[in-house]
Amino acid sequence: MKLGVYIHGSSPFNPKVTFDEYSQLAIFYENAGVETLWFADHLIRTPDPNESPLFETWSLIAGLSTITETIKFGTMVSPVTFRNIGLFAKMISTIDHMSNGRIIVGLGSGWYEKEHEMFDLQYPDLKTRSKLLEDSIEALIQLWTSPNKVNFQSDSFTLKNAYLNPKPIQKPHPPILIGGGGEKITLLQVAKYAQMSNFSGNIETIKHKLTVLKNHCSNIGRNYDEIIPTINMAAVIGKNQGEVEIGVEQYRDRFLQLGMTPPSLSGFADNRLVGTPEQIGEQIDKLKIIGVKEINITINDKTSEKYLPEVIKLYS
Repeated sequence: MKLGVYIHGSSPFNPKVTFDEYSQLAIFYENAGVETLWFADHLIRTPDPNESPLFETWSLIAGLSTITETIKFGTMVSPVTFRNIGLFAKMISTIDHMSNGRIIVGLGSGWYEKEHEMFDLQYPDLKTRSKLLEDSIEALIQLWTSPNKVNFQSDSFTLKNAYLNPKPIQKPHPPILIGGGGEKITLLQVAKYAQMSNFSGNIETIKHKLTVLKNHCSNIGRNYDEIIPTINMAAVIGKNQGEVEIGVEQYRDRFLQLGMTPPSLSGFADNRLVGTPEQIGEQIDKLKIIGVKEINITINDKTSEKYLPEVIKLYS
């Protein structure tokens, strides 16, 4: 089991505002043994936009990659509606070189209409966006891998004698993660194209999604073991039960401060990691048994951040 950290940089739960703050976090998590640092890719904070600072995600990753050595970086996830496909292919190749092959390209069809309206970005219906996602992945793979010029014609966009030089460092190309658990379209796209998947839910939901993904792989002749299933889970970690209970209350209070409905106490641990490092380890083991290969943990308080390295040591 690999453990990553999901810094939901656009969330008001993690209001980091300076590059130095992100730099300190990246170095802290690298020294702690974290596998991958994941970032949301948004243009404004979500779910309720405000005017507090928010860096462009891939520029931030590029900068952090130059001050670290081993930790990987990925997006959770980059909407294909944001960037011209040629520009994006070139960006990823460049950052793959800057990081010496330490990036993962998380892709999705986009969901937050408000940020598209704000910056005059096209936001078509879901069917069209899903087709754009598939076309984008096919074009990216060709641009990253083909020794020849690429000609690509679709309803989404056209490439004419396009080429990419230099190619990415990672071969055949940087790993692609597709985010989402839609069973008819998204998980089929994972089976066809992705090296990693990501969806959320309680343990029964995750088991079901993994079964659907396995069936898609079987139907198209893809080796399911080539795909790394990942999930994101917030964590409340404490040295003892008292610290854990304080952390849970602080977590719920933060929802109230943001004008949001807090999760109920009765179901709080259904899709979160809650407890001492040893208890968290037991919860992770249950997810490992059902086939999850990487958990990306969201840390929302200093106490949990303090004890996360102890959780990582259990899997080092």
